[in-house]
Amino acid sequence: MLPVGRVRYRFTDVSDVFLDTARQRLAGHPQLEFGLLDLDKDPAEQGYEPGSFDVIVAANAVHAVKDLRAALMRIKTLLAPGGAVVLVESTTHLDYFDFTTGLIEGWQHFADDLRGDNPLIAPEAWCDALREAGFAHAGAWPGRGTVADALGQHVVVACVPGLAAGAGAAPNASAEATSDGAAAPSAAAPADDLLARIAEAPASERTELLVGVVRAELARALRVAEPETLDRRRRLTEFGIDSLMAVQLRNRLAAALHLAAPLPATLIFDHPTIDALAQYLERDVLGYRADAAPTPAPNDADADAAARRAQELEALSDEEVEALLLRRLQSL
Repeated sequence: MLPVGRVRYRFTDVSDVFLDTARQRLAGHPQLEFGLLDLDKDPAEQGYEPGSFDVIVAANAVHAVKDLRAALMRIKTLLAPGGAVVLVESTTHLDYFDFTTGLIEGWQHFADDLRGDNPLIAPEAWCDALREAGFAHAGAWPGRGTVADALGQHVVVACVPGLAAGAGAAPNASAEATSDGAAAPSAAAPADDLLARIAEAPASERTELLVGVVRAELARALRVAEPETLDRRRRLTEFGIDSLMAVQLRNRLAAALHLAAPLPATLIFDHPTIDALAQYLERDVLGYRADAAPTPAPNDADADAAARRAQELEALSDEEVEALLLRRLQSL
């Protein structure tokens, strides 16, 4: 809806995972820019000029900060005179959050005096916090007592003092954040060609090819320009890969190898290094043995055994499942 040539829109997130997805989905909109922004840090140190935005929109994002008061003050510094912040925020902690969103990494990240046992606050508390941060006006909708109020979602709007004077200065974020640059994902080789090279390679070279595949996809997830700098024996979690990046890496490996079935959700925990991942892909996913001969396709007996095992797992009680998981975690 924003007119091309008159509006510049910057999509930001704390993780490259969402930036990559946004670049793909919104590639046809030339007025869009993309960049990292962490509200727990000074925006100026991340390349954002003070007063360089006229409107800031955030949907269920600002409550995820560590210090809400400090984050709102940082948002205010980014707005030009007369600028507005528009927040969409969950304002009611529903019971089922404890076993859905409450399990998300970072849900209990907060450490300020505005929150108690969860990161959400009421709409009135949002308005008070915005005023304390220096905003001139603040309001929240829907109003208390309305039918929509029961949804526990509010739009909170606040304005910076002063009169708007047209578009602010263009955001001046770092080159790394504003363009794909050297760290952008490189074009992947066709899957069939890659699989053919793996199949034709001697056993001694096949693992190295897969190490290269894992390194390349990990580098894309981490936005590292030189994959070979990633230590193949270092634990993946030590590279700073989070749960979202782990999902992205799993999906990228499946796509690169043209796999029909998804890889396990616990992939990087079961195989925590580049070497371990490559060996798992070679042996258990692509079906190659150490003698370079591909393993035969599963026969009916194997399929029957797998089906029986699945039935056995489904029949387990919650306590038995918990015991199995604990043993698995203790063995890692």
